[in-house]
Amino acid sequence: MQAAAEGSKGNITYTLPTDTTSFLSLFSSFLLSLKLSKSGLKVGYFLPKSYPFAFSMEEAVTALTNLELHPGSRAVNIKCNISESRAHQHLQANPIPDSPKKHAAALLSSNHNTMTCISLVRDSNDAIQKSKYLTLLLFQRLAGKHPNIYTANDIGDLPQGKPSPYHHRYFTHPDSDAVTQYYDSRVGVRLLEATRDGHSIYYFSGKAAWQWVMECCEVVSGLEILDILQEFLTAGFIERFDTESRYSEEAKSHTFVCSKTAKYTITASGMSVAGWTGNLPTTPLSSGFPVFIKSRLLHGVEVTKEDLVELQEIDQATNTTLDAVTGRPVDVARDETSQESREERLLGFKHENPSLAVVLQDPGLTMLFRNHLEATHCVENHTVYVSINRVIRTYADTSPQVSDDSMASLVALIYSTYDSYLSPQAPKEFNMISSWRDQLCHLTGELRSAKTVPASLIIVAEIVRIFELIKNHAFRMMEIDSLPKFLECREYRRCLRTFRWLERVNYM
Repeated sequence: MQAAAEGSKGNITYTLPTDTTSFLSLFSSFLLSLKLSKSGLKVGYFLPKSYPFAFSMEEAVTALTNLELHPGSRAVNIKCNISESRAHQHLQANPIPDSPKKHAAALLSSNHNTMTCISLVRDSNDAIQKSKYLTLLLFQRLAGKHPNIYTANDIGDLPQGKPSPYHHRYFTHPDSDAVTQYYDSRVGVRLLEATRDGHSIYYFSGKAAWQWVMECCEVVSGLEILDILQEFLTAGFIERFDTESRYSEEAKSHTFVCSKTAKYTITASGMSVAGWTGNLPTTPLSSGFPVFIKSRLLHGVEVTKEDLVELQEIDQATNTTLDAVTGRPVDVARDETSQESREERLLGFKHENPSLAVVLQDPGLTMLFRNHLEATHCVENHTVYVSINRVIRTYADTSPQVSDDSMASLVALIYSTYDSYLSPQAPKEFNMISSWRDQLCHLTGELRSAKTVPASLIIVAEIVRIFELIKNHAFRMMEIDSLPKFLECREYRRCLRTFRWLERVNYM
């Protein structure tokens, strides 16, 4: 897709990015260039209303027309009348930051910026990578930690009752036609309550689920949304139902329908995956569904494998666990409390921990692993690994007769990775061998002065060679330090137990 614009030196043709990652980067740059303010945009002649951080169509067209990006290292020039040694000491103690973009800071710190979209991994064809782990994790986010039951008196989804400019008691109705309904991905899809066969039951419409995925996940088309929701239906986490009868033909449908009239409810298996605890209505779908207390043992409740919420964690204080078949509490002998013994009892077999390569190949495990890295403040290792891997793949697909445009894209990708993580002035400096940084600093300087494509290719080849070393270094650091901690973290163990239980009862 191309768009033509009039430039100062004649007609210039800009090629718009067709892949999702580049498109999102372009949108971010466009948003920053708008210089949005809290005073906002006034609309209307009589009794005009002000909309904070809003912009007009004319402002958007002007911003896109004049949008320019200049990749390159940042530099700070300082002139002072003190000695160079004293100036050097001052800069070490008081590093000078970049000039803050006040309009961006105001937007990011406002209540308009409350959504943390769920990032989805894409393949070389820009399609969302799928896996059973990803389906499980996305459904947990869709369902939420607790049932999100809609009432007109809701004060909003933000924690501690904070007000949100997007909240409206009618616009947030699950069947509303409002453009914005969700502004916090930490809460699940909004549910309504109905009565069937004399029992209360929670349900949501196909349109409400579609709206949640659209606003809380990094998707760019309706087909991607339907594919995700179809995965939930196929896995048996949700099912179609009719408020009048559970035996209707619609309830037997195996195709997800995005409509207000298509009603869905969460199955017992879906409740298990979501980890909902207590306060569940007694319904035909959940009759006999055991009440669990979070992070505690199930006490004396007879359950089947189909009704089991999840194989609960061991209570270290009482030295008790749950039997993998019956779900009842079982005492564990003191000499059997090793990790291997507990694991076999919980899972029904001894589980072999996945390698880092396996984790990074699975989009669901990658999302879980990245969340763990963020919690342990070392996510830059994975970010650098992914960014460098993208550069290496792009270089591998580059032919010796590469065009000027393709070469410019490759060089821009190298600069982006180098300036963000590997340069001496990088805002998120990656921990690596200093000689690699020195070599990259020298090579990127030569690359900027290269006049021809063949000369640039020679320098790029040497940069990619060093990138390979840095990539292996990042992989090794994650493998030695982060992976063992990840395999023992609570989130992974819970996901693993839930996934293995679903396999045992033939849900996945």
